[in-house]
Amino acid sequence: MKIIFNNGNPYKTVVTLLLLLILILILYSFYNFFNFNNHKDEVNNKIKPQDFHKNRITVIVTTPILYLLARTIAENSTIIDVQPLLTAQDIHEHTLTLKDYSLIENADLVLFEDEELEGYIKDIKKATNNHSKFIELSTFFPINDTIRKSEFNEIEDPHRWMSPKNVKLYLKALKDVFSNHVSLESNLYEINYNRAIKKIDALHNDLQSSNINCSNKLIITSHKFLTHYCQSYKCSAESLLDIHSHESEMTPLRYKKLLELIKSQKINKILVDRSDQSSIVDNFIKENSLIKAELETFHSWDSVINLCNYSHSNQPISWLDCYVNTMYLNAKTISEAMGC
Repeated sequence: MKIIFNNGNPYKTVVTLLLLLILILILYSFYNFFNFNNHKDEVNNKIKPQDFHKNRITVIVTTPILYLLARTIAENSTIIDVQPLLTAQDIHEHTLTLKDYSLIENADLVLFEDEELEGYIKDIKKATNNHSKFIELSTFFPINDTIRKSEFNEIEDPHRWMSPKNVKLYLKALKDVFSNHVSLESNLYEINYNRAIKKIDALHNDLQSSNINCSNKLIITSHKFLTHYCQSYKCSAESLLDIHSHESEMTPLRYKKLLELIKSQKINKILVDRSDQSSIVDNFIKENSLIKAELETFHSWDSVINLCNYSHSNQPISWLDCYVNTMYLNAKTISEAMGC
């Protein structure tokens, strides 16, 4: 008993026991801490959507169509992480936020359509020192296909992706860009590219066959978005407004010309971009007893999310199938509008 009670001194005994208790509590705390972190890592590994390579490349894209096609080429990549810039916004109406600037500043690559169309890119490039990370996709197209001015001093149709033939050029450009920056996965990008080209060729051949009886037929659209489609499938397109329909006004000369075309060609439908919110177009259709037929032109992030049934935890169909399926629906609507 004298050993236990420190030579019979009860106070020393109490102090000893307290010190032992504190030591036990400290050891127990360390045990729980390490055990919790191990469990946390285990949970994170289960919910992590993709196991990225330690040298991950962040790619920012500025339009919905580029997002669909970039994800197609980078499918199953553990290095390239494709992120949208203008989530849930119409590309013509977006105002850059501080978050957007931060995304671009921290990105390894920024893919955009055309500097003339996306004027904010010029401002962003001025604010950053690394201009080489900005990739302009329009530079991969033939020179005679650049955005230019028409006789009315309007910007010509930039909607190249509305023609599947042009989508093949997008896919090749994206494959080359990704391969140049991540040679380790170049074989993967080549496989994804070849698979995508087969689907696009099948789509193009089907649209060509279904439009045989529509050769040289006229269609009228709300703004310029079917020029490239008609170049591929031999139809003719006129538009009520310029590409930035919310900024345009219909001149008397254009109004008169369009009415003459509508009467002479017996047109009863106007093809409207589903994301258009133009009172000028709506009034023209109403005043002339015409029918509105909606098309999907991949302008709005909301539209793409709905089309692809996409959420951050679910991807029911492939990104390219989203484009292909939508273009089949568009082609049907266009043929019906032309009466063929």
